[in-house]
Amino acid sequence: MFKLPHGIPNSRTSSQDWTDYAEYLCLHDPNLSLNKLLKTPMLISDEIINSGIEDETDRFILKVDEIAAEVNLRIKSTGGLYPFRLKDNDYTLQQAEDSSVYSHVYVFLLLATRLNMRDEKKQNGLDGTQVFEKLCAEIALRFLEITLKPMY
Repeated sequence: MFKLPHGIPNSRTSSQDWTDYAEYLCLHDPNLSLNKLLKTPMLISDEIINSGIEDETDRFILKVDEIAAEVNLRIKSTGGLYPFRLKDNDYTLQQAEDSSVYSHVYVFLLLATRLNMRDEKKQNGLDGTQVFEKLCAEIALRFLEITLKPMY
């Protein structure tokens, strides 16, 4: 599994991991071309196999479609609360204009799972592991309040 900010996925990386990478880059480029996203790893790939049938380029083109499918799955799975959208026939990832608490939590969880929390956990004076612990405690408390309320 690649870790941010220095890791770059390769052709064997899962579409879920590629989508996480695309979301991370989209935080800096609010209209991220999925084709451009794959351009750098494709150029530096040392795994090029060209036997006349399928080469590394074909795999990267297929990966764009897999990333778009994963984004659509995330949109559906979150009930529309996913903080990114696809446009341009699913070839551009765009930040949603919604800045709800759900968007902020999603982005935090993305960064918490992708950053190297051993070496990169402190950002702008905040310890990401402590923030994650507080977030988990709040979620657990709210879950228990909702779950136990009918019992009283």
